[in-house]
Amino acid sequence: MSKRMMFVNRRAPYGTVYGLEALDALLAASAFDQQLCVAFLDDGVYQLLRNQNPAVLDMKDYSRTFAALDDFGVDKVYVERESILQRGLCDADLIEIRRENGSDAVSIMASEDMSRLMESQDIILQF
Repeated sequence: MSKRMMFVNRRAPYGTVYGLEALDALLAASAFDQQLCVAFLDDGVYQLLRNQNPAVLDMKDYSRTFAALDDFGVDKVYVERESILQRGLCDADLIEIRRENGSDAVSIMASEDMSRLMESQDIILQF
């Protein structure tokens, strides 16, 4: 029986290993036929920014890997609207993540909707 698993990203993409570790764990979990989704809240929304250049920090740009999530069975990506707005960002600042059929995999939602979604999960892993 598959479980509903949510990977929650709350930290900025660079300066710590949390963002990359979350992505690695998500991709590893995809091998176990679970119902996976990923959420970006707080500074985690920075992981989805367009045109990142972590080379100046001598780090790898892993944000391009998000475009391949659908290939790993992860077609549900959630972003908390308040986190975007509190950081002076807008939806257009985020990278596009598409499903195989071409539809947008990203759902931007209010914090109360995100809370309800989290309550519906069997397992939540926070990074």
